[in-house]
Amino acid sequence: MNLIALLKGLLAWLLPTEDAPTRVTPTPAPQVPLPDETTKPPISPAALRFILAGHTQGEQEDLKRQIAEHEAAGEVEYTLWHGEGGYYKIDHGQIRGSGSGGRK
Repeated sequence: MNLIALLKGLLAWLLPTEDAPTRVTPTPAPQVPLPDETTKPPISPAALRFILAGHTQGEQEDLKRQIAEHEAAGEVEYTLWHGEGGYYKIDHGQIRGSGSGGRK
């Protein structure tokens, strides 16, 4: 097939004639509603697994306690502290930051 025939075929597909069937356009996916501001999601299971990984049993219990306290208070943005100044920033159930050198 030569280039001219290929281009003609492409143009015929892009610019259909009146007797040609109309092009099929993909149907957009249904919109997923965003949660309203009053929705307070719990920390996601994946975020919890990430936070607890590598910590001692005592640190894990302390992190779980902090999460429970923040969720019970209805907070959606909070900081979890661990060890010698390490922290995780939580926003709507997801980890938005982490580091060390914060409060001791």
